[in-house]
Amino acid sequence: MNYYGLILALLVYTSYAALFLRLLWRILFLLKASELANAGNKPPAKASAKIITNGIFDIMFLARLFRANECLWLGEWLFHITFLMVMVRHLRYFIEPVPQWLVDFQKAGIGAGYIFLLALVYIMAFKLFIEKKKYLSSYNFFLLTLLLLIAVSGFLMKNFIQADIVNVKTFMMGVFSFRMYQAPSSILFSFHLIMSLIFLIFLPTHVFSAPYTILEAHKHDEELKGLMYER
Repeated sequence: MNYYGLILALLVYTSYAALFLRLLWRILFLLKASELANAGNKPPAKASAKIITNGIFDIMFLARLFRANECLWLGEWLFHITFLMVMVRHLRYFIEPVPQWLVDFQKAGIGAGYIFLLALVYIMAFKLFIEKKKYLSSYNFFLLTLLLLIAVSGFLMKNFIQADIVNVKTFMMGVFSFRMYQAPSSILFSFHLIMSLIFLIFLPTHVFSAPYTILEAHKHDEELKGLMYER
């Protein structure tokens, strides 16, 4: 029996279950907070086209961070954009047949992977040596370290210590279709996967609720402006 593959599969299921439960708790928390905020007599503010536009701009370009620190913003923006591109590129390991648009995206995704690694190093160096007291926390440092280990192991697998891609894809597709196949023998792949799963478990759930919280922040800002004009 493929015990090693079974252990990896159980780790995958456990990490995704943990993420799902944390997301569910986050949703319930936001719903409860929204009920409490709207419990008064004052009706909740509506999101105007301006508020929605500003919110989208804020999400896409991290505008609030740019106003706070332009140097840190550069690394953070590159990190977020390239992270999404790398995630999209990795879809090839979970889809068969691979759609043509994803095949065409591979070169851009590979390039994004290199920029992603550089952005992580930049952010880590910035927080450790420039703004340590102001920005660094043990939790953020832990997440950055995990991401750096994931990025470095991915870089090594891509350029120096290649894993059997066919074996990797067969195994991962089997895991997500609840069918057991032989796990890849690559130690580096196992390390890369386990670090990714640990990151998934500790992934901040506020990332997923960011559009909602940013929209609420812009609505609050508009309300404050309205009060100032009334006075």
